[in-house]
Amino acid sequence: MTLYLHIGPPKTGTTYIQEMFVANLEVFRGPEFCYPVLGRDMTVHGRYPGHHGFSLAAEKYIGDEADPDLYSKWIDILRNNKNVILSAEGMSGWSSLYIRKMQSIANGCNHDVVVVYFVREPSDLLYSQWKEEAKLGFGEELSEFLIKHLIDPKYSWRYNPIGDLLKFKFESDEFDCHIYLYDVLVRQKEDIFLAMARNSFGISDLSASGGGANESHTIEVIDSMLRFKEHLGEEHGALGGQVREAMYALQLKEMPDIYGTIERIYIENLPKRNILLSRDTYHHEMLEQEIASYDRLGKYLRTQVPENGIFPKDPLTLHYYDRRDVWANATVSNQLRRLADRLKPYLQSAAVAPGGWLAPLKESS
Repeated sequence: MTLYLHIGPPKTGTTYIQEMFVANLEVFRGPEFCYPVLGRDMTVHGRYPGHHGFSLAAEKYIGDEADPDLYSKWIDILRNNKNVILSAEGMSGWSSLYIRKMQSIANGCNHDVVVVYFVREPSDLLYSQWKEEAKLGFGEELSEFLIKHLIDPKYSWRYNPIGDLLKFKFESDEFDCHIYLYDVLVRQKEDIFLAMARNSFGISDLSASGGGANESHTIEVIDSMLRFKEHLGEEHGALGGQVREAMYALQLKEMPDIYGTIERIYIENLPKRNILLSRDTYHHEMLEQEIASYDRLGKYLRTQVPENGIFPKDPLTLHYYDRRDVWANATVSNQLRRLADRLKPYLQSAAVAPGGWLAPLKESS
């Protein structure tokens, strides 16, 4: 019997994988395989299919002062199912205390622990993470973000993506790992969820259609979020991710073409700037050797390494817009300010649609 911990990391298709678990719940209801509801219903908006409530509030489930009712339910899940699957990127940030506690509880219920991890090309991951942080309300420009993480990549988990995986390995030799190569699977046009289901769970007849809760926005929309936050923050203070939620609200309530409108404003009036990142570096080479070597992490691979290697070698072009260009262009800045005025009534989105814009998951789903 096995407890599978899919710990991500972020920006490696984790939301899609979690959606596919929910879409295939007839298979993952137990007792052979269980993708439990417990822990999926504690996020702010209740709209994510992963176990973020569990990962972000582990002390309520498995800590020394765990809630007795939640702890009991968790133990029952382990005892009543042969294989249990938890999926949340937040587990990669767990402290040693939670890692050891999880192992102790699982072993006490006769479950081994397997950590499932997807490795993505570091430079691409870095760019994707910057866009995600912009959506969440952080205000760093791309150049600032890159400098911070490239100046010493050894200590940036975003640029050295196996650091959190190694933390689990160092905590316990009893943890097995299943490592998947995100970029290789994408290049081979292989579905990442189906690859994991087949190679980790031995299940080969699942559906992999649907997905879309974690919408990928264009660089024009990402930049507009930075500008809206910058402009609206002068009046409303720190906004965090409220700008994105307000944009969702405006899209649903008044302006379904808001994203297309923003893209046209930018593309028709502004130059798109580029940053070229080399991917044929010493760091990439050492990371690839670490993953591919059977004496190191390679023995845990569940994706075959192709002859041309794990990571692409061609330079990566990152697109962005310079904030000075945006505000200096009267057409763009005026239209963005008008759109910002339309966002204001929706900044407190929870008051407009309690529970978020997508329906929360139900126990019966």
